[in-house]
Amino acid sequence: MSAERGGLVSLVGAGPGDPELITAAGLNALRRADAVLHDRLIPRELLAEARAEAEIIDVGKLPGDPDPAASQAAINALLIAQARRGRRVVRLKGGDPFVFGRGGEEADALQAAGVPFEVIPGVSAAIAVPAFAGIPVTDRRFASSFTVVTGSEAENEAAPIDWAAIARTGGTIVVLMGGRSAARVVQRLVAGGLASETPAAAVERASTPRQRSVVASLGELPSAVERAGLRPPVTLVIGGGAALGGRLAWFDRRPLSGRRVLVTRPAAQAAGLAALLRAQGAEALTMPAIELVDADPAPIRGAIARLRAGGYDDVVFTSVNGVERFAARLREAGGDARSFGGARLAAIGPATAAALERRGLRADLVPDVYTSAALLETLLSGPIAGRRVLLARAAQGSAVLRDGLRASGAVVDDVAVYDVRAAAADAAVVERLRRGEIELVTFTSPSTVWGLVEQVGAEALDGVEAAAIGSVTSAAAREAGLNVRIEAKVHTIEGLVEAIVAAHPRQDVTT
Repeated sequence: MSAERGGLVSLVGAGPGDPELITAAGLNALRRADAVLHDRLIPRELLAEARAEAEIIDVGKLPGDPDPAASQAAINALLIAQARRGRRVVRLKGGDPFVFGRGGEEADALQAAGVPFEVIPGVSAAIAVPAFAGIPVTDRRFASSFTVVTGSEAENEAAPIDWAAIARTGGTIVVLMGGRSAARVVQRLVAGGLASETPAAAVERASTPRQRSVVASLGELPSAVERAGLRPPVTLVIGGGAALGGRLAWFDRRPLSGRRVLVTRPAAQAAGLAALLRAQGAEALTMPAIELVDADPAPIRGAIARLRAGGYDDVVFTSVNGVERFAARLREAGGDARSFGGARLAAIGPATAAALERRGLRADLVPDVYTSAALLETLLSGPIAGRRVLLARAAQGSAVLRDGLRASGAVVDDVAVYDVRAAAADAAVVERLRRGEIELVTFTSPSTVWGLVEQVGAEALDGVEAAAIGSVTSAAAREAGLNVRIEAKVHTIEGLVEAIVAAHPRQDVTT
């Protein structure tokens, strides 16, 4: 039986946990997919890379899960059915599809059904987990080979694992899915002749902000895992190189390792701040507190008509969103960068100036401090009386800029190019807040403060530290009764992350 035209299944390895460790080929396939069937531990950030129209299907199986809907046979049948609808299907699997990922079984079923498929390898946990724990699987001082084995033996395996043979092989032994079976694995390796003094390590959720690891002798490893409370997925690494895990555990030692931080920026902007926080080791959760909606188009059209007719001496932007929304309306009206003519352009900060630059426009004025008050001072540093000024910004923009310009004699059109409202809350994130699992929340504008308070209630934020991008946002957070401990000196997302890192000295979480 042949598949209908256009149907294709891509068996894609997602890597060991960090969403950035998927390959470029795997990410491209994910972004083109009509349907994505994913494992239990695939990060939400990676699934967010799929098209909005794509069907996302969770086929993850818990160990010992009796649900027949999650059986391998059911997954195979679903892959075939999806492809026969002419769909591009991605089977997104942790690690590499062909390394204890049952990718071979799925490929075999697809081949038998006449369904076209491809395999896009991923970064295997067998290599990545030791690397993230600072353990080289080969090192000429300790090991010239490594062996990969599963700690989860099933009744239908091709053959039982010969643990004595593995013990005799030497080199590094990597046991995937070894958390629950650590005691049994150690017992069989020692019985096979491997010295109980052999260095060993266990790593939980490698490459993710929840990574934890312990280093011990082989004989002591099961009790060390139990004391640390490590939970699956756990990988065991056994051999001389494991002794380096305590010394070279670079990932656990990043400044914000173990910290859980909530990002409240609008969805289109949250990824940048979240990525900066993750690069410092934080578990960055995103829940946009606000969303941007179109403002009344009539005033914008009027302002654009006046701009194109040379009706403004100054055009002032107070956010990247303002630039983007105004530029979109300008394009719709048939205008472009030439429409600004000889008008002077002012931007509240470097990010807003960069947004103008991407559209072929250079900001003439950018204050040293990125606030409305500083922008007003910059504008007032030269003659302003009688100048015709367009403020293109959010409907909720501060009155400081408008009123200050008018008081100095400027003729000001204050035009809302977008509106802000509270976004829908993510129930899972709200629950984590209420359970006290989130330690820090970031605010990049006063609107993100009131948006989050409206979403979750001020009581859910009791005991949670707040980090604000500047003094205006800090004041809004304090007025809402929040505990503002951190305020960025430089009012950018990079400055905000720097302030958070400075306020949270590094903690070692490796035992």
